[in-house]
Amino acid sequence: MDIQLILKNRSYYKKRITFILEELPRITGIVLDLGCGEMILADKLQLNENVEVLGIDEQRFKESNFFIQGDAVQYISSTTRRFDYIFCLGLIDHLNPIDRESCINSCLEKINTCLIVNAANSDNIFFKLFKKTIYKENELFLNCK
Repeated sequence: MDIQLILKNRSYYKKRITFILEELPRITGIVLDLGCGEMILADKLQLNENVEVLGIDEQRFKESNFFIQGDAVQYISSTTRRFDYIFCLGLIDHLNPIDRESCINSCLEKINTCLIVNAANSDNIFFKLFKKTIYKENELFLNCK
């Protein structure tokens, strides 16, 4: 892959994650990052000692004790763990309609505090599942208990 594209994408994801974190209260507890990519979210959140982050992605971008290489939809559908926060940033755009619905429903069953979804297409029907939209202009949707 082209190094310029990698650096451009990394910059974009860092800015997006920074924006999202600024919209939320201070995060503590157990965080799941579905489709975590390079684990930029984990890097930012682990500056706080009261956060445990688990990232899941099909590709291994770097070594980490807090990373599972695998299918995010399969993981969230099959795990019995609960999470204080679940981040689903961009993953939804890569899923077929059946997997999208399964992923969101499984996330909603397993959150204690807040589900954060960021997607390119907010007109998608699955967004009707959400109770509270805080920032539609940037396609950021939250479902917080």
